[in-house]
Amino acid sequence: RVGITTQELQSDGKTPTGVETLKVVYAPNAVSGKGNDVSAIEGKWTCIFNDSLREVTYSHFDSDNLNGWIATRNGEDYSAPDGTEKIASRVGYNGILLNVYIWMEGTDADCVNNAVEEDDATYSVSVKLAGIQAN
Repeated sequence: RVGITTQELQSDGKTPTGVETLKVVYAPNAVSGKGNDVSAIEGKWTCIFNDSLREVTYSHFDSDNLNGWIATRNGEDYSAPDGTEKIASRVGYNGILLNVYIWMEGTDADCVNNAVEEDDATYSVSVKLAGIQAN
């Protein structure tokens, strides 16, 4: 999975300030089934919170359900339909820090074994952002 967070920057444009905010999490495939957790929820994104399993409340999408996280290219311009989510808006001269986190999801044998056996494993992720001016 890939998670994107943002954080305000101080006037030097380099030093983070304030709270890091989770904006969205992406999974390449839709959630299906229950996985191998006895408390899993069928077909739902879940997380452990305060020692209990629950459906996630953060914004998320996968390749089958974009949930408003898409811009359409038309020549050199991009457009986004009303209701499209934003990574950031009204970014000032200081800029904004954008962090991209990548992790393997799950506790199935393939996930655990690959993480343990491949000390020098590499992963490739592309994140494409489009700057769109509102009308």
